[in-house]
Amino acid sequence: MPFDLPSPLKSLIFFAIPMMSRRIWSPSSSFPLKSLIFLVMLGGYSSLGLAEEKPLLVLKGHEGPVTQVCLTPDGKQIISGSSDGTIRFWDFAGKELSRFDTQAKGVTVVIHHPKEKRLFVGNWDGTIQIWDSQKGKRIDILKGHKENITSLALSSDGKKLVSGSGDDSLLVWNLDTGKPVLKIEMDNEYDVTSVLFHPDGKSVFAGDGEGLITQWDISTGESLRTFDGHKRAITDMILSSDGNTLISASQEQHLRFWNVKTGKEMFALNDHRDEIINLALSADGQKFLSVGEDKQIRIWESQKGTCLYSLKFPHRVNHAQFSWDGKQILAAVGNTVGLWNIPKKEPK
Repeated sequence: MPFDLPSPLKSLIFFAIPMMSRRIWSPSSSFPLKSLIFLVMLGGYSSLGLAEEKPLLVLKGHEGPVTQVCLTPDGKQIISGSSDGTIRFWDFAGKELSRFDTQAKGVTVVIHHPKEKRLFVGNWDGTIQIWDSQKGKRIDILKGHKENITSLALSSDGKKLVSGSGDDSLLVWNLDTGKPVLKIEMDNEYDVTSVLFHPDGKSVFAGDGEGLITQWDISTGESLRTFDGHKRAITDMILSSDGNTLISASQEQHLRFWNVKTGKEMFALNDHRDEIINLALSADGQKFLSVGEDKQIRIWESQKGTCLYSLKFPHRVNHAQFSWDGKQILAAVGNTVGLWNIPKKEPK
């Protein structure tokens, strides 16, 4: 459930992945990484305290933990959303270009439309705001959820949006009308913790707080199949570039690979030592990353699940994402944003 903190505690802020695992922690952290590209958020610190390499870029300005980072479609600007209720745009010289004040209790999810200048912002108050990312004007507010937005995803044609919430429901929105065309409420009364569109736009995947993933037909609202294997809450999901393999993460520290057509588990990976926070696929689909509560980011080969790199940190990473060329990683920790290159060759 969403909550707010008194201002004296703003430096010791809640946050977890924008779903069920909420935490209060100090952002006084540092990041030992070897030449990696990360967007790291550490409030109020002049340096990130890296063991060896210095970050290429450190962005400062947020007054609360950065909850998500992404890029504009051209890859030239960094977008960061924070529990301080603001969205900020940065260039790769480290300059803050613009700032949007959502006037909400905190930003949980930020995604940019792949073709249009529209930014979708999920908030702790259950609203979804749509912004013109070029003009900095709020276009619309989608209201339908009663609790915090945990996840957002766009259809491949960019005409529909699916949202998951702590109110145990998912909504599919028609972006032309701004109205929901489907609402599904979980029978098990668990949060909808992660949502994802099938590439054909005809169905959505929804992971819940019980560890179950269900594929729903958005025209009928019927369950097409379930992916049952996780024992604890689903934290994130991604699809392979061909749409045939679903990769899921959970609080039980497993990564599971599923055949989308059959719903059968293909194999599982258990390299993380604690729950997995988020997943991200590179633009070319060749690799993906996983962020764990074990303070590690692992980069994997997408098809076989081979671990290419393992990157260790002394503090929790909130969120991570690849740059568009796949040569860098953006990661969120605390209030600051930093940037590293992924080394050309890194020991596993």
